[in-house]
Amino acid sequence: MPISCTPQDLQTAAQCFECIPNREAVITMLLAQIAGGSMDPQTLSNQARCFECLDGQHAQVQTMLLCQIANL
Repeated sequence: MPISCTPQDLQTAAQCFECIPNREAVITMLLAQIAGGSMDPQTLSNQARCFECLDGQHAQVQTMLLCQIANL
């Protein structure tokens, strides 16, 4: 079943995950698993360098990509 990707619906659905400490590390690990890539932190760090130009937009881009994945 497709999920709604409106900002309000995403915000409501995400509230149940607010208690997770270190969410960015969890998100990175899950994205690496979904992508079928390396789980090695150093390898991920090296590969991520090409996205450093996003300057503060990482969360927005991650949200959009995760929504696309959820609707596959």
